Amino acid sequence: MPTGATGVVPSGYFSASEILNYYRFGSFDNTFPNISRIADAISEVMPYAVDENGQRLETPPRVISAIYRPNKQMSVVDFIEHLAVLSLVWPKVYILCWHEERGEAIPGGEITADNICGFTFLENPEVKILEDGRKTYKVIKNGETKIWTDKQVIEISLSANPYSVVDGYSPSMAAKKWSNTDDYIADYQGGFFRNGAVPAGQFTITAGSVEQFNEIVADMQAHHRGPNANNNVRYVHRPINDLGQPLAGQIEWVPYQQPNNQLSLKEIFEQANKKIDMAFGVPQEVKGYLTNSNYASVDVADYVFARRVVYPKLIKLWSRMTHELNRITGGLGYAISFDYEIPVLQETRKTQVENLTKLLGIGYTLESSVEALQLPKSFLKLAMPEEEQKEEVRPEVEGIDLKEEANQITTKKSVELKKKLAEANPKIEQVVTEYTQSVVEQAQNGQVDDTDKNAKRLKTALLIALLLLLDDEGNKEYEDLKPRIETAGYDMEHTSQFHTTEDTERAYSDYLDSVSLSYTEDTNASINKVLEQAQIEGWDENRLKQELANIMDTDQWRIDRLARTESHRATELGKLQAAVQLQKETGAEVWKVWHVNPFTDNHCETCENLDGVRLPLDGQFGFFDAGADQVADAHPNCSCFLTFEIDAMPKMVKVHCPHCKRIMLDSGNSKIRGITCQGCKKRFDLDIKNGNVDIKEIEK
Repeated sequence: MPTGATGVVPSGYFSASEILNYYRFGSFDNTFPNISRIADAISEVMPYAVDENGQRLETPPRVISAIYRPNKQMSVVDFIEHLAVLSLVWPKVYILCWHEERGEAIPGGEITADNICGFTFLENPEVKILEDGRKTYKVIKNGETKIWTDKQVIEISLSANPYSVVDGYSPSMAAKKWSNTDDYIADYQGGFFRNGAVPAGQFTITAGSVEQFNEIVADMQAHHRGPNANNNVRYVHRPINDLGQPLAGQIEWVPYQQPNNQLSLKEIFEQANKKIDMAFGVPQEVKGYLTNSNYASVDVADYVFARRVVYPKLIKLWSRMTHELNRITGGLGYAISFDYEIPVLQETRKTQVENLTKLLGIGYTLESSVEALQLPKSFLKLAMPEEEQKEEVRPEVEGIDLKEEANQITTKKSVELKKKLAEANPKIEQVVTEYTQSVVEQAQNGQVDDTDKNAKRLKTALLIALLLLLDDEGNKEYEDLKPRIETAGYDMEHTSQFHTTEDTERAYSDYLDSVSLSYTEDTNASINKVLEQAQIEGWDENRLKQELANIMDTDQWRIDRLARTESHRATELGKLQAAVQLQKETGAEVWKVWHVNPFTDNHCETCENLDGVRLPLDGQFGFFDAGADQVADAHPNCSCFLTFEIDAMPKMVKVHCPHCKRIMLDSGNSKIRGITCQGCKKRFDLDIKNGNVDIKEIEK
């Protein structure tokens, strides 16, 4: 749904069709990869209203409601996407405001902050600037003419036009020449085969007469021009003398300045694309072109795209919308704002965390440090406000604050987890990389192994590496928990050393069946895609081998995701198995607690909701489609982790018979049904918890 452009003359109507022809819709095809990425990013950001102090209004005002329900055809995402696309293509976007009257939505009319109810884009309006400076917008649709005023229509533009103050400017205008060059290249490539009736060469034919010449020409055309008669050449008759010797031709060949086969179209194409990218500012990596890319370059590309492209355009669009609505309504009393978190470079984040640690170490509060360093709000979750902390009644061993100990362990574990995974990931990544490389090399040599066979090969290698990691992490957690359980008052006589059970190995093996098969199928799909393209485009053997080798770069993200995800899962399962084993050996009451990692950002809603949840060791945190519900592993690339809390050994209490006062037993926490007093022979049910005894007599 295109909008019109502004006028190029100070008064009078001008032809919208002339503007359409000037900006040439064909250029949108060539700029679409840039425009679509920017529009997609902008349409993900939802606006809201703020007061004069920048505080978000709890009740959305009429304008925000209208943006969220602009018209019958569009959702809020559709509306914002159209606004972004049109602003990137046209100098100005024209939006007609609607007002509500007696419960009915009416286009135009007298628009106020209290009755505005919707928006529609004007299609190709003819703009007229009146003598008093006011504007009118004429739209002809289905034979019906509508004229709107500047009190009913708002204008949105991304840039100012230095050559005409009243006109706007768009990135598509800046890229117009170069996007049209793309069209010319495509036209030439098509014309290379059709030739467009332009002579591509000349045959000089020696013949005894014109009639003989024409016969030769006809015969050559019948065999040379092809089934569609596309190939055009020039035929020149060269006469002969009485002795049969050729005479000089009547037409002299004048060669082109540069033959067709010597045109450097590749350089022109690359230059055109470079100019188009510069006009829009979208890095190649953002558009999915990962040639010669690495993690650092992709990281920088995301930052540049967000900070230098998306964010400035969000500012311009919504500030301009606020200004225009203030103009036609006489003042809204609030402004339209948005939240957009710009990604942070890894090196920058590392420096921020180091600076935060320094500030906290010399006594600054977490809140002031986060604000001073301009860190994301998620960093505030490193410390909970006192009133939000959940107090739980826990037995204590004399001289030991178990709650404080648990807090220290949580902080320590988050740091250790990052270190462990940093060490473990390369090991698993090496396994997956070597497997992927071997499959690619098979394809390069023309060999295609059975999918199930390759999946089993990958599973075997993964199982060995991951069980070693699980066993290592289990050993570490087992040794860490032993002194804590002993401190809590439990007998350590029957403890030994950690061992992975056969049930655990069997369950892990079954799980890796599906993981390996899924990864193998995805790898085969990448290889088959290259093979199909090679067949269509007729690649030679060297080109095919090179493109297959490139899979190792383009699919690196899959290798990294598998390594991170499975290293994390093995680590968490090893820790849990260690806690389960110690609980069985000592009888300790051990609980597992879910934590989101404070050193990572953008936790999903599921993980946020589970943060701090405390369950028995055999409890389930949820039902995850792609995660292990027994541990802190809700999804691929999850960075959450478990810590373990140990309830202190309950104090022993002497239970007296309420009738004869005889001591029936000396026990800690327990539930006993039907115990008989050896003095009065009466029977009781006992419930002993944390030193409190609930005793009920059983009637005969």
